[in-house]
Amino acid sequence: MSRKTVKPGDIIAVPLKGLGVAVGLVLHVSKYFKNSMMIGFYNQLFDSIDQIEIANLGGEFIEVPNYTGVQIVKEGDWKLIGHSPDLLAVAKIPILRVVNTLYYKDEIVQQLLPRDEAIKYPPVIGQGMLSVEKKLWVHFTKGEIPYIERNLSIDQPDRSIKTSPTSTNIQVDINLKGLDKLGSEAFSLKSSLEDEIEGQEIGEVVGGGTNVDGSAIDLEIELEELSKLQDLIDLLNKAGLEDRFTIRDAE
Repeated sequence: MSRKTVKPGDIIAVPLKGLGVAVGLVLHVSKYFKNSMMIGFYNQLFDSIDQIEIANLGGEFIEVPNYTGVQIVKEGDWKLIGHSPDLLAVAKIPILRVVNTLYYKDEIVQQLLPRDEAIKYPPVIGQGMLSVEKKLWVHFTKGEIPYIERNLSIDQPDRSIKTSPTSTNIQVDINLKGLDKLGSEAFSLKSSLEDEIEGQEIGEVVGGGTNVDGSAIDLEIELEELSKLQDLIDLLNKAGLEDRFTIRDAE
């Protein structure tokens, strides 16, 4: 399809270099989370885009759908290959959380939930293209084949992850360049991370902030104990921030 706009019900092909092609269904295009689409991915992998038959798509998504940028499709990195109102009609669209507010698409379902209730719902996560592709790769290879990252023409963030603090008082710096986040979206992501860190008893967030342009987040955390560091790393990876964070001793 030559259309560059993205609509609910669109079928998106995601090439995974050296592995095949994954397929996702656009569930919602948000006006609240600007330039974002909610997408769910089917547990089906194809050798090429030509082999994808929309009539044969279906089943449960491989994980709870979440948000990523519409620009990935508009710029042609992922391919719009069709549209299916039928698949959209039977798809399960999740309720997601921003801090302690629940959203169904852009509609507020409930506000000011107690923390122990709120954390039962998945947080809104703005996942970058590479993070989504890596998750798909790990799912389809069961983690047994090293991830092959395809070359991109855009500038990418520093991919080094430093994780060698020697105290429980740590600084986490998160680079969001290339994700096209507004300052308000970065703030929402920061709030969600803070809630998860404290809700999972990883530690207490004692400081931090976001760049006004949405390009970075920093968090100062007092870990419950140094062994909680791996739990924090797992949380950041699950949030789609692989290769985007640096952890060090707080100054």
